[in-house]
Amino acid sequence: MYLGRGKLGTEWTVCAYFALLVLAGTVLLTQPFCNARGEATPVLTALFTAASAACVTGLTVVDTGSFFSPAGQWVILALIQAGGLGIMTMGTFFVALLGGRLSVQDEFVLMDSLGHDRPVGLRGILLHALAMTAAFEAAGALWLAVHFRGAYGFEWREAVFAGIFHSVSAFCNAGFSTFSGSLAMFRTDRAVLLAMAVLIVSGGLGFMVLHNVRACITGRRNPARPVRLTLHSRLVIEMTFSLIVLGAALFFMLEWDGALGDLDWPDKAVNALFMAITPRTAGFSLGPLAGMSPMTICLLLLLMVIGGSPASTAGGIKTTTVAVLGAATRALLRGDLQTVCENRKIPDLSVRKALAVFLTALAFIALFYWVILACDGANAGPGELLFETVSAFGTVGLSMNVTSRLSVFGRMAIVAAMFTGRLLALVISLRVGAQEGRDAVQYPEEDVVVG
Repeated sequence: MYLGRGKLGTEWTVCAYFALLVLAGTVLLTQPFCNARGEATPVLTALFTAASAACVTGLTVVDTGSFFSPAGQWVILALIQAGGLGIMTMGTFFVALLGGRLSVQDEFVLMDSLGHDRPVGLRGILLHALAMTAAFEAAGALWLAVHFRGAYGFEWREAVFAGIFHSVSAFCNAGFSTFSGSLAMFRTDRAVLLAMAVLIVSGGLGFMVLHNVRACITGRRNPARPVRLTLHSRLVIEMTFSLIVLGAALFFMLEWDGALGDLDWPDKAVNALFMAITPRTAGFSLGPLAGMSPMTICLLLLLMVIGGSPASTAGGIKTTTVAVLGAATRALLRGDLQTVCENRKIPDLSVRKALAVFLTALAFIALFYWVILACDGANAGPGELLFETVSAFGTVGLSMNVTSRLSVFGRMAIVAAMFTGRLLALVISLRVGAQEGRDAVQYPEEDVVVG
């Protein structure tokens, strides 16, 4: 398996794989056996759904549970799983399974997709990642299936499928649901919300963090081989914890008499916790967003832009990007010559990469917002379209009931935003890594007045 073969760059090969995944999903979803009515699904509807599933976004123009047949829902589930794990991860898994070999370039591609800094033991890490994915999804599916059966009287077949679908969708941060209204019917069901929250957070941490945490736990049992949390893992865990706690506290206060007004205080707390987690690219909804306060909508926008962590199933600009940019800004304001996090120097290349991801993301959000505003300014308000754009680019899936009202061109712009948002950080990472050390010519330095 050599992904960089020929003149096609590795980053474009990754894009091609995702495009083929969307194309395959579109072809399958257009077939009558995937439609609940036995009819051929319109191509645009199938394309939008396939792109949303492959890019683990969750935006839909039709109700997934009633529009698609069980076969269609299985296709969507397969797209979610393939898109969540990533083409690179799944492709390398099959090569390792069949005893094939990876080229040196592919090792470095896998390093970037898994967030690892050394090409050592990547096959073992990959197998652990897949094993952890299977373990989390199986445990979640079992818990949800048993609960759906016991608490809601689902038939076993229905309960098992619902458990599998929502467990995979949650761990992959996809936001797809077979229930009408997403998870609104479970607002007072803490067992469902907390289980989904655990799956979302676990999938959003990233494979390398899960692997590192597992190694640390194993290392404590074996003092002869101690393992510590890497700086990457510490930053991811600290940023994730901070965003969840701060987001939940703000949502709790802002929506005490609003979206949470009809709940008792324990359910208010659980709903606030869930709503601090789901905007960071999961996209499950607990009710209409239109009635929330403007400050809450701004909070959701911020969480959607940040997203999850590198090498995870989540989207957004990533928690470590924000952490590195924050450290770089602090160093600049303090007059420090080095960017330092927890007594470790952050390489200048990582700072430039974080800045590139941040600025490029803002540029694309502005571009897609302008296009969607031009296409559908008459169908929805500017604030609603901005929310839809950020949700699509961050692969979140939350919506202010705008998606189904978009025009053909608006929906195509959303598809492009989902595709770009899913791949942007990885493409920039691969691009920067491929060009590292190529500056053979040294130019004279000259200062530029800034600010």
